[in-house]
Amino acid sequence: MPTIYELGRSMRDRMPWTVGRKILEQHDVSRGRGWDNTLEKLADEDIDFSGVIEPVRLSLFEHTLCGEKLSRFYRVDSRTMSEFREAAFDLRPNDSIFRDKFPIVVDEDDLRGAPLGHTLIDVSQTDTGTAIIFSSVRSVMVREELHPEDFPLGSAAAKGNYDEIIGIKNKRVQGLDIVWLPEQGDIAEVRVDYPHGMLRNAGEYAHDKVRSHLMAELGRDYLGEPINLFPLISRMYHDHAEGSVVELAFGTTTASLKHEKMRRGSISLRDERYHRGGLAALSAPISPFKVSIEWERAIDERMRSKPELNLHSNSRTSGSEQPVLLDAVIRNCMGVEDYEFVRGRILQHLASVISLESAEA
Repeated sequence: MPTIYELGRSMRDRMPWTVGRKILEQHDVSRGRGWDNTLEKLADEDIDFSGVIEPVRLSLFEHTLCGEKLSRFYRVDSRTMSEFREAAFDLRPNDSIFRDKFPIVVDEDDLRGAPLGHTLIDVSQTDTGTAIIFSSVRSVMVREELHPEDFPLGSAAAKGNYDEIIGIKNKRVQGLDIVWLPEQGDIAEVRVDYPHGMLRNAGEYAHDKVRSHLMAELGRDYLGEPINLFPLISRMYHDHAEGSVVELAFGTTTASLKHEKMRRGSISLRDERYHRGGLAALSAPISPFKVSIEWERAIDERMRSKPELNLHSNSRTSGSEQPVLLDAVIRNCMGVEDYEFVRGRILQHLASVISLESAEA
């Protein structure tokens, strides 16, 4: 059984503080201001945390399945999906430090000697589906501000010529990537870890590696091609019942490009006066190519979560004859229920798009 400190450290490595704070509060765990102060509290041996270790461990496991993900969706017919599930149940993860520690995240010191690449560590069945879980070691570039005391004596004076000095170092981190097979329905997913600061091409590379390792394990490609999500950008933006729009980028009939953001917790961009006034001055509808939508959901009587969907393309793709967007970024999920809610919104709009395309064919 992990210690509460190990769980807290893994939460820090995986979750934004805004999410981790709510999860700890949900389980009545002592917290400080930010992760560092909170970990100090969790290291206090005079506090009895035994009653909360298991619920916190389950929350960490759920976050592995759904937290901070770059997701792709795949339509799989019922017969193939059934064969896919049976093949998944036969998978046998190899022994590794990642499997032994799971869902604890391996610390950076232990990652130094680990090879880069993906390793199958678990196949978990839940009430809603089956998760094939891969661990990977990734090398990422971290930017850190340097201070005068970081330099040898005599060289610190150079700082006076600059407003700031930034150091860049390579750091090994553990990623937990999921192939998800739902118990009901025909949409499978690949969800790769996508923390803030990770480059998009690194996420796309992780998707390719998960697919290749999955094929190597199963001897067959059950997924096919990912579904094009680009039509959802406009459709979900124009659906005023669909959450709050907190970010939007679009082209106009005057050949200009606009990028707007709202402060978190403020009103939706759809209802913001400046945005509405600009739309009223145009002769034709706008062409959105980037949208972020946030929903507010009640977790219990005292707490609310704010899962967020990001469908981010660019103006060049938007102007192509057949624009394609393969990835959805889903953030700020406290647990599986948050992710399933966002997934449900995506699938509902996808069903409408597919029905429309079928009618036009």
